Amino acid sequence: MKTIPSRVSRQEFDELFKAVLNWGRWGTEDERGTLNYITPQSIRSAVSLVRSGQTVSMAIPINKTAGPDNPRPAIHYMVQGYDVHSDLGEPQFCSDFLASEFHGDCHTHIDALCHTAYKGGLYNGKPAASVTTRGPEGMDITVYECGIIGRGVLLDIPRLRGLKWLEPGEAVTRDELEAAEKTQGVRSEKETFSSSARDTTGAGWIWGLGITVTTEKAKPACTSMRYRGCMSAESRHSFPMAMERLYRAM
Repeated sequence: MKTIPSRVSRQEFDELFKAVLNWGRWGTEDERGTLNYITPQSIRSAVSLVRSGQTVSMAIPINKTAGPDNPRPAIHYMVQGYDVHSDLGEPQFCSDFLASEFHGDCHTHIDALCHTAYKGGLYNGKPAASVTTRGPEGMDITVYECGIIGRGVLLDIPRLRGLKWLEPGEAVTRDELEAAEKTQGVRSEKETFSSSARDTTGAGWIWGLGITVTTEKAKPACTSMRYRGCMSAESRHSFPMAMERLYRAM
């Protein structure tokens, strides 16, 4: 049965926004947002859960073909190949060029906190005017330069419903997220990277405004991430393949 997302009024959104806001929680100059929940202790705990050591990529292939969901495709070409001999001697080298827009449904990416503004404000109330065409004055992607490591939980909503995937436009409710936790025997905590598996959303969407969504507070439909940023939004064709690889590794 298809779950249609209910419309949310501006007032309801504002109330939800205020209810889950973290601005000022870690100081007025903080640029990490809810990544502050990830501590050395939580990282050590996450690493201790590793059993097989097998890695599974959830990235999607570089998409060089334009389409409705990829209006600005990646540009890729070879700069130097071995079919064109170089007179520079040995060893020989090959190289390529890649240019891509970071955002969109066909690009695996993660957003910085400055990515989203609401009513003229960024995370921690910083002015949206601090991001111009020359770039941001702060809260850019270099905040994550040491990497993001933690425990991950995948909540498989299609499997919960007895389906292979969900169609575009379908909503995932809070009750379903909690039912998936119970069915799979997992629990999402504030330091957990949790995501509801869907065909077109991949690792899901979350606002770049430093918001924590917990089971103790209201949850917008389709949202279960415990940290800010936007993980990969997988394409319809590649995400099921990635999910299959993931299940084989479990």
